[in-house]
Amino acid sequence: MRLHHERTSVKFLRFGNFSSLISPLLSFFIVFFLAIFPFFVPLEVKRIRIENISSISELVRKDILNFFDTNSGGKLKDIIYSVFSACEKSLWARSCQVDFALPDILVVRFDEILPRALLLDQDKVFIVSQYGEKIQTPILLHQIHENGLNNFPVPFLIIRSPSCSLKEISDFLNYLYEIRRGFADQVVCLDFSVEIYSREGYKIILPRDDIKGAFARFLNVETKIKEKGISEADFRGNDKVFVK
Repeated sequence: MRLHHERTSVKFLRFGNFSSLISPLLSFFIVFFLAIFPFFVPLEVKRIRIENISSISELVRKDILNFFDTNSGGKLKDIIYSVFSACEKSLWARSCQVDFALPDILVVRFDEILPRALLLDQDKVFIVSQYGEKIQTPILLHQIHENGLNNFPVPFLIIRSPSCSLKEISDFLNYLYEIRRGFADQVVCLDFSVEIYSREGYKIILPRDDIKGAFARFLNVETKIKEKGISEADFRGNDKVFVK
């Protein structure tokens, strides 16, 4: 009786070891099937899904679909590469990732470029991103609407001092975008000051060594500036404001 019990135990252990192998073997065969499946079954891309949900994603979608409408009949790997290239060439994508999802979907994810200003550089216009980067693809003034830039109330930026770095001024532009989006029509960076021309027609001058603090002071007296019809307010005098 004891011997029979031992044999039964041995058989049970063997069955237990076998069952523990089923899960990894099943996973292996699933992965193997998915790896060889595309080589035996022709796959076709019929849809593109962009994971980003924002106004920027619609502009990237437009850039991708402009390509996809005329290049949707090639091999899967060629389509994936081409959509990836179209995404990377878009003004609005910093980096892209493209994956295929069964049965027929391309999934696109990308890091967005959010415009903070339009940099005027001689006769060309460049987008300044939220990272303080100058996007190296120039655009013409008449292309602002074509590229969807009219959807973003960002100011024109003019840098007139070599000491004024794009990184420095973009930090303030991000702040301005969050605090008073659409306030500025033009921002000019000089040696010791930053001039802001508002969309309402008046000008404020801020010290470069305390741009945000001076702008906060302006917000406290903005109503009075409007009421008195002041055309220019200079906040470089510490607690004093010089007006015209």
